Amino acid sequence: MRRGCFLTVVILLVLCLVACGLGYFVGIPRVRDSAREGMEDAISTTVAEQIPATGGIAQPGTYEITEDELQAEITGNVDVQNVNDLVIDLAPSGITFRITTNGDQDLTYTGQPEVVDGQLRMENMEASEGFLDWIFPADDLGDAIEDAVNNHFAENNLELESLDLTNEALTLETVAAS
Repeated sequence: MRRGCFLTVVILLVLCLVACGLGYFVGIPRVRDSAREGMEDAISTTVAEQIPATGGIAQPGTYEITEDELQAEITGNVDVQNVNDLVIDLAPSGITFRITTNGDQDLTYTGQPEVVDGQLRMENMEASEGFLDWIFPADDLGDAIEDAVNNHFAENNLELESLDLTNEALTLETVAAS
C-alpha cells in the first residue's frame, strides 16, 4: 500500500515537472513571440501609413506619428489576453505603454526614443514590475519598435536624421540613406 502511494506521488511530481518545463520552454517563448510580432506589425503599419511609399518608395521628409494613430493600430492588432486597457502616452520624457489587467493592476513599459547612426533606438526600456519583464521583456518591446521603424526606412532607402517627441506626437525627420 505504501509503495503504491509513493509511486503515485513520484509520478505526479514528474508530471508537474514536465508541465512546468513545457510552460517555461514552449509556452512563454510563444507568448513573447506573439506579443512582439503583434506590436511590431501594429507599429510598422502605422509607420507605413504615415510615411507612404508613393510610386514604390517613400520620400525623405518630416513625418508625424500621433498617439491616437498608434493607439488605434495597436488596439486593433495586438491580441493581449487578460488586459482591460492598453494606452500609449507620448511625452517629451519618453514613450509609455500603460496596461490595465483584469485584476485592475496598472503596469507600464517606458523608454526613450533616440537617433543612433541614422536609426531609431529605444533607450532605457523598463517594465514597472519584474514579473512583467519576465513574461515580455522590456527590451523585446524596444526591439519590436526599433525593427518596425528601421525596417520600413531600410526598405525605402531612408535614414532617420532627427526626432522630436512632444505631448501626443513623434515627429521623424528622414533623409535619403547614404
